[in-house]
Amino acid sequence: MRNPLFLELSEKLKRRISDESDVHQEDWSLPTLCELAKEYKTSLVTAKKAVDILSMEGLTYARPGVGIKVNNEILKGKGGQLGAFNIGVIFLDIFDMNSMIIGDIINGIVNVQRKLGFKVNFTPIPSGQSIANQLAVLENVLNEGVDGLIVASRMPLGIISRLQEKNMKFVWMNNHIPHEKIYSVMFDKSDIYLKVVERIKELHFKRAAFIAPVLSQNDGNVFAGFCGNAGISLKTFTSDILKKDEEVQKIVEEDTLKLISSKDKPELIICGGEIATNGVLRTIFSKGLSVPNDIHIISIAEQESFKFRLSVPVDIVVQSFSYAAKEAALLLYEILKGKIPEIPIKYLSCKLHKVEKRQERILK
Repeated sequence: MRNPLFLELSEKLKRRISDESDVHQEDWSLPTLCELAKEYKTSLVTAKKAVDILSMEGLTYARPGVGIKVNNEILKGKGGQLGAFNIGVIFLDIFDMNSMIIGDIINGIVNVQRKLGFKVNFTPIPSGQSIANQLAVLENVLNEGVDGLIVASRMPLGIISRLQEKNMKFVWMNNHIPHEKIYSVMFDKSDIYLKVVERIKELHFKRAAFIAPVLSQNDGNVFAGFCGNAGISLKTFTSDILKKDEEVQKIVEEDTLKLISSKDKPELIICGGEIATNGVLRTIFSKGLSVPNDIHIISIAEQESFKFRLSVPVDIVVQSFSYAAKEAALLLYEILKGKIPEIPIKYLSCKLHKVEKRQERILK
């Protein structure tokens, strides 16, 4: 019998590809049906890999849209003994809309669990409910007797405060605002911004824009400072929203439309995340513009595989969620063993994948 989680991911991907082809079947400036099929195949392989890892490690589908639980009997039968630690993983349920990211997080944690042998449970925190309901879900997790927690996404500070009140040992995969007293793994934003600035200088551009609605205005200001020091003019579109993918993409499309309709249209757009990248590209193509001839794109993405799912040449800075999850699991395991890190925050580096052969830009 096929794994129901894989079936659900497959259906979601097929529906999205079908919707894309219905809308754009006569617009050849967008990906063709053949390219969409390739994207579907690549996405499906990623989804299946996550499901295979779940099945192999005794993690099974529990209920639609959420469902990951541990089958300890399977784990016991794998030949290795269960470790002494029971680790919980919590994440906001809005990220179920992007199951590849959740798949990456699972991949990273399970790779460590396979070597070290601890037990693991995954639980979504309901983002659209009151803090009281969210805390009730958290209490259920804590009552299961977990030794430590990995907080695998942005999280209401009420949840974090409750964990601190209970002296729970936890590590936060925090890609937002650093908290110096909380054990965390974060991508080094200075590293990301410097890599992007160096790439802009290589391309000899002077006008750029940064579209990242899920980031704070402070992030935008920091990035603008890096650009200003390099003689690059940067317009920022950041609003620190925490919403479903569809709502984020709508905001991105509105911001992009304003940007490319202005007289001082940027030479380059930096997109904060894969959702932002897709929204920017959709809007650019809808106006008959091309990439990179009219506008160059740099995407700050969450997955290495994102470059294979794009039909146009885009520079990609990768901050891998799988890598972050792996580091969070290792850090928590060391803390549970009694080893206290000297520095509470572990900053992770990123990778920059450049367009190999860039087309000649059209001189205007």
